[in-house]
Amino acid sequence: MTQPAKHPFSTTSGNHTQSRGSPAADYQTFVSAAAEGDKEAFEVLVSRFHQMALAEAGRWLDDSGSAEDAVQEAFFTVFLKLSDLRDPRAFPAWLKKIVRTCC
Repeated sequence: MTQPAKHPFSTTSGNHTQSRGSPAADYQTFVSAAAEGDKEAFEVLVSRFHQMALAEAGRWLDDSGSAEDAVQEAFFTVFLKLSDLRDPRAFPAWLKKIVRTCC
């Protein structure tokens, strides 16, 4: 009997499968995968952390358009430098620092 195909946005953790879009899925897994070039994992990170990044930019910029531009620039920087991040648990703080730099 053949095994059913895994959904492309799923990861296996222990005996259960987690959807990359579910809040229960561990973001650190996606940080590690994205750092190794997994584009879908990077898209998950952008989706999950966009609002946090936008809130951080909003603390520094009065204009929502400028804040969105800073977030876009920050995620571009993350894309380029994610492999430099040594500890995936540090991703949220690292992203906020990059956002502040882009502001």
